[in-house]
Amino acid sequence: MSSPLGLPAKCDTAAADLLLEQIKSRRGAPLCIDAQGCSGIGALCAAVLLAAKRSWRSDAVAFSLVGTAELVADLTLLGVADSLLGMEPVK
Repeated sequence: MSSPLGLPAKCDTAAADLLLEQIKSRRGAPLCIDAQGCSGIGALCAAVLLAAKRSWRSDAVAFSLVGTAELVADLTLLGVADSLLGMEPVK
């Protein structure tokens, strides 16, 4: 498995384009997103992560997200924590 993809400390709109490119470059291989250094995530980056999880699932390739309580709180506020963290199926 390749090394985890680390999220920036501030995963906001300005970080979304780079995050998308980094994720796209790993398509087809197992992907672990390391969000332990991330202190906040915005809606656009959350949408990028959710789309990535859907793509990896459709490709039948492993996808995981390792984060902090702060990240989980942000994802919960955005309404995508369950889908991204594996507690419910991604639709």
